[in-house]
Amino acid sequence: MQKSRRSESGAGLRKRLYDAAFEYKRGKLWKKLWDSELFSVRLSDGKIGYVCVMGKAGTLNAVALYVGDEGIGSLRKMASSDEVSRMCDRQELMLSQDCLMCSFETMDMLRDSERKELRAYCQENGVALRGKNACPHFERYRPCCIPWTMAGERDQRHLLEALEACMDVVERLKTETPESLGILSTPDFTGDVPLLERTDGGYAWGRTTLPSPHPVTYPEGKIAGATAKRVLRRKKRGGEWSVDIFVAPEAVSDEAQGDELVTEPVEAPYFPLMMFATDMRTGELMGYTMARREEYVERFSEYFGQLLVDVGRPDRLVVCNERAERFCRGIAGQVNVKVEGRDLIPELEEAIAGLYGSAGASGYDDYGDYGDFDDVPVGHGDFVVYDGGHDGFGDNGTDQGFGDMIAMLSDPAMIQAVPDDLLQELHDMAEMTGAFPPVVVANVKRELNARGL
Repeated sequence: MQKSRRSESGAGLRKRLYDAAFEYKRGKLWKKLWDSELFSVRLSDGKIGYVCVMGKAGTLNAVALYVGDEGIGSLRKMASSDEVSRMCDRQELMLSQDCLMCSFETMDMLRDSERKELRAYCQENGVALRGKNACPHFERYRPCCIPWTMAGERDQRHLLEALEACMDVVERLKTETPESLGILSTPDFTGDVPLLERTDGGYAWGRTTLPSPHPVTYPEGKIAGATAKRVLRRKKRGGEWSVDIFVAPEAVSDEAQGDELVTEPVEAPYFPLMMFATDMRTGELMGYTMARREEYVERFSEYFGQLLVDVGRPDRLVVCNERAERFCRGIAGQVNVKVEGRDLIPELEEAIAGLYGSAGASGYDDYGDYGDFDDVPVGHGDFVVYDGGHDGFGDNGTDQGFGDMIAMLSDPAMIQAVPDDLLQELHDMAEMTGAFPPVVVANVKRELNARGL
């Protein structure tokens, strides 16, 4: 009976979430606030959530809740994505969101299970879906993951509380302005914002200061003592290796059922971190591996230590970003190798650009003209590459240059520069092939709508 009661409680929470979403849509708060005009809400577990309302610019119609320091910090990262030039770094920043989002989409943008759930809700509650982008879509954004169906009760409750607070803002704006309520533009996401705290009679309004940015720190790599001794006993290879750690261009899933990888995972597909090591004199790829972000230090350390045992250590490791430098310095100190930081390593940049341009669904073993990867020591395990559809994984037919185009079309700012005729062709191609990721399909459709095409 306890399991049944929990299930009923979950279903009741989900219904309230849909109720609140439709009420929010009727309130049209996005017509009153810009996405830089934040306010906050004290959540029932004591945390503070920061609310960002999107839609006034005429593109994405959504409300996002960024919970705590981590949430608001991810929003700052997103805002700084224009400050980086490397495609892999830009992708990592664009994938850094840590938030709960309720957006309004067309029915075809929902996954099968979401469409079924929404239709059942509408039938049971007499709700008619009218107008464009009429369907509430609840998603959990996690750093370096595909936005995925929001299933956790805590996340749903947090988003519900944010939507309810939004309705109090709607009511206040019937007689006041955002400025008089203290809802001011904060493009750098610093300063004070309104804080709504629920009371018996509604909400008490106060102020809170947005958390200060936290400095980013990266851990050092460390290989096992026995492995370090084996490396030191082996003859030195010499030369210089360039080493980089960066986010992979495609999302994967390693979720398994028994001995088989599942094609419709419960957990969100993720973008693993990759490590490249290349010989700077010959251009030879010495090795590559990948791992989940939370496991990369241990996994990369183990792999790199074995690589040094197998092929010998160089004289110097050359890096061009702080994460790779911190990782390499820890290991270099163990095996008597120097580390040098440089602003740019052209050979490495070329290899990464090739990876982003040609990565397919073959397990990252076919990288076009950037060397024969079949003979390179590989350190990753089994996974399935996300194919960009709503419900499946598998071969997505990616070819040379496709990754570059997808990266561009995933950025709403970049897609605004696409000419009308090409934008229409992209829309038709997406409809016919189903080869584009959901974020690209959504961006193309929104830009077409914004242009009245």
